[in-house]
Amino acid sequence: MRRLTSTTIVTALGATALLVPASAAHAHEYEYDTVQTDIGVTAVGPEAATPGDAVTYTLKVTNWGRAATSTFVRLTLPTGTTDATHEDRPVVTNRLLVNNLPPGETDTFKVTAKIGSHGNAKDLPANFVVDGGEGDFPLYRDTNPSNDTVNVTTKNTKEVVGPRLSLKGVLKGIKQTGRTHVHKVTVTNTGDAPTERVQFTGSMHPKSKGVFGVKGVKDANGTFNSTGLSYSLPALKPGASRVITVGVRTTKQPGGFGGLYTAGAVGTDVDLDLRG
Repeated sequence: MRRLTSTTIVTALGATALLVPASAAHAHEYEYDTVQTDIGVTAVGPEAATPGDAVTYTLKVTNWGRAATSTFVRLTLPTGTTDATHEDRPVVTNRLLVNNLPPGETDTFKVTAKIGSHGNAKDLPANFVVDGGEGDFPLYRDTNPSNDTVNVTTKNTKEVVGPRLSLKGVLKGIKQTGRTHVHKVTVTNTGDAPTERVQFTGSMHPKSKGVFGVKGVKDANGTFNSTGLSYSLPALKPGASRVITVGVRTTKQPGGFGGLYTAGAVGTDVDLDLRG
């Protein structure tokens, strides 16, 4: 069988010269004879990281076989990871090119990236695979696929708190007795996960003449009366808020302002004392 010397073709990865067997470029003239060798990869990364941190993965690609060849390293970084670079150049199509690696040699690559949240999971997994290509003309035939893949697991140091509620409120119109005043109460999910439905209740000051109207309870189930209110509010996404406005009649005597409010959901409960 006639063999050709290697030839150069241009790849999509930054127009890098990729050394492949010449038979791949001239298959119409010669029978294609794929190189057989053993390419393996190892990798290390950060033991722990907080989403948003810049991290570095160090990859080592080794040719354990007897023939020089080129290969690709396919990268699968934690979900949401951005700005992956190698030697100050962006990593395109999540692949790195290892060009013409001689037998017994190792190439080392450092990939930096801004790590993603991966849905606030406990671990942030990454995966690296050496790949000789597919189709009719692969770069090589790997004789030992067992070392083609490596996984790196980084612990997510971000606190996962689940749903968490907060209550804030203000009173308006309490300077004059004998008139109505308003309670403006904000319920917020400050946690990392959605709540289930939120039970929102309020008890008026004993000297109050009672509630006459409630706003901000659209899509909620519940009611109010002269002494208080109780509503089941729709679930709140992380960071979402609902503002509830309560109109209250006051007495002609000093006092009787405000109320005591509670917001609760599975795993979280919070009180707000808004009494004057």
